[in-house]
Amino acid sequence: EKIKYLIFRDIKKEEEAAQFLKEHISNPDLRDIAIEIAIGKNDFKEAIRLAYEGIECDKKDKPGLVDNWYEWLLKIAQRTVDTERIIEYARYLFLESNRTKDKYYRILSQNIALEKWHPFVEELIHEIKTANRWYQLELLPDIYIGEAWWDRLLEYVKSSNSLRTIEVYSKYLKNEYSDELI
Repeated sequence: EKIKYLIFRDIKKEEEAAQFLKEHISNPDLRDIAIEIAIGKNDFKEAIRLAYEGIECDKKDKPGLVDNWYEWLLKIAQRTVDTERIIEYARYLFLESNRTKDKYYRILSQNIALEKWHPFVEELIHEIKTANRWYQLELLPDIYIGEAWWDRLLEYVKSSNSLRTIEVYSKYLKNEYSDELI
């Protein structure tokens, strides 16, 4: 369908290509193209609609694609300088996505006022600890490292029953906590 769309776009009239895109919007590749086109036209309302529609279509059977649609929402929020939405989407992607987390943590730190940052991080930590999702617990050391909270990182390492955990995080702790690491 993507190849067919690209051929339509290059050979046929723009209206025909747009109609084909609309008729096959359930195809994630074509939804991506439709969102790009909407953003290119500064039609952010349409781009947001398409992304939310993608979330609804894919949340049950294709959760990996949901991250893609949230990524688009984040890009739109950044483009329109909608700080509230930037924080909302970056927070979601930080906590829920299967993507590299440091990017979203950085985006959060850049968009939350300095005086609100510490309470926000504490709230994140609390949510991670109480969510009872093992995969989110792995976010804690990244937060502790990002904030240079070495005492908390040490507690995390102590609570782990894994030599691998000690190995991974010892480089951050060896200067201040070498006795504890041993």
